[in-house]
Amino acid sequence: MEFGISGKACAGSRGRQAADNGTLSACHQEHALKKLGIFGYYGYENTGDEAILASLKRGLKQAIPDIDPVVFSGNSDYTASMHEISSVAEVLPRRPADWIVRSLGRNRSEFFRSWAAFRACDAFLFGGGGLFYDHPDSHAYLDNLFNRIEQCKRSGRKVAVAGVSIGPLHHAASRSRLGEVLNQVDAFIVRDRPSAELAVECGVDPDRVQVTADLVFLLEAAQKEQALEALAREGVEDSGRPMIGLCLYGRASEANGLDPMLVSFCRWLIAEYDCSILLVPMQTSTEFDDRPFARRFAKQLGKSERIHALQGPYSPAVTMAIMNQCEAIVAMRLHGAILAINNGTPLLGLNYMPKVERLFHEIGQPEWQIPVAELNEEWLRDGFTALWEDRSHRRHQLEAALRSRQEAAQKTFELLRKALI
Repeated sequence: MEFGISGKACAGSRGRQAADNGTLSACHQEHALKKLGIFGYYGYENTGDEAILASLKRGLKQAIPDIDPVVFSGNSDYTASMHEISSVAEVLPRRPADWIVRSLGRNRSEFFRSWAAFRACDAFLFGGGGLFYDHPDSHAYLDNLFNRIEQCKRSGRKVAVAGVSIGPLHHAASRSRLGEVLNQVDAFIVRDRPSAELAVECGVDPDRVQVTADLVFLLEAAQKEQALEALAREGVEDSGRPMIGLCLYGRASEANGLDPMLVSFCRWLIAEYDCSILLVPMQTSTEFDDRPFARRFAKQLGKSERIHALQGPYSPAVTMAIMNQCEAIVAMRLHGAILAINNGTPLLGLNYMPKVERLFHEIGQPEWQIPVAELNEEWLRDGFTALWEDRSHRRHQLEAALRSRQEAAQKTFELLRKALI
């Protein structure tokens, strides 16, 4: 099945004239876009999602220079400080009763600021990231997301969904509602082809689906000096040994009973390669904080001089620069893998979710990942041995893969400009 990579033309005679002249000026005059409301998993100190927002801010400013984005965030102070962007709390009402509760509650001033920001927006953007999924025992989260999209559409503004993935979807209600809601939006841009195929299975019109790539492929790393300063503060000294980075997802590791195997694997790495281990947390807040897991993991390993668990938190750009000091990366977290690809660092993926498997297929290297459901220590050792022995060649392969993914990701902003202006 083929999916497009083009946006809708500006309607009306002035829009047609602008297209004929090869400019966007008439479209700008007819459909002025200044204030863009952005929704996503922002403000929760998840490095991957914050990296998406950093790339989104930069790309939107390049595509639409006059744009003034405002982010509806789980922690508006954090978002404003981290990204130097306008932000309000994501406390908009989801049900009629919410209006009463939030307009009279203790945090009503926060609610009124959020509502004023919503009303001031000219258009809305949902994404990117893995927003469209449900849980085996509930689809309440996804229902809330669909309700928010429909609320934005009812306001009469344009709505785009961009840089997202779809799935897993366990409930028939999730699938039917996805097709119903996403057929209403003005742009629907996914970051991988399997997401496009699943969306079409759920009833989304194939002609509406655009496929680009994850926006984090466009992230730029901080300066090397910032990484070295951060490592020094963490007590990580240059020992002359190779450093191997692990981007694990603590909850998934514990849920799948992987801890003993991974501890044994790290002991083997240290003995076999005379290396040190750097545990890189990819989330540093809420119940998904990777740091408590990393501290327990390091304690189990017992070799304190050879294993370091970063505490941070650090911006996505600094995290990427820190990871660039590693000779190889073992990544369970999707965006841990993407940051390694951005750096050209050879990596081994531990596939705990479809989005991780999809990434390695996208870069043409499905053999560089191991499904967590089939994981054993022999596979881990064999996979890493192959990586290490072939790491010079793999760096060249990653360079070519990165160029392709960056070109695809950049098209997201061309499509958004055409759809929203």
